[in-house]
Amino acid sequence: MEKTIWFKAKEYGWGWYPFTWEGWTVTGVYVALILALASTIDDNSTGAEVAFMFFLPLIILSTSS
Repeated sequence: MEKTIWFKAKEYGWGWYPFTWEGWTVTGVYVALILALASTIDDNSTGAEVAFMFFLPLIILSTSS
């Protein structure tokens, strides 16, 4: 079985970009999850709620492999 690269390194600068449909799917799910987390914040949210309902899950999503 041939191994497919989902993300490809940029030729110039730092970073990676989606290269296959799997990479685009992962990117889309990540963005959808961030938007879902952002929807939990409203004008009445305290700083602790924002930290635990948005920033903590955002950090976990961004650093998990």
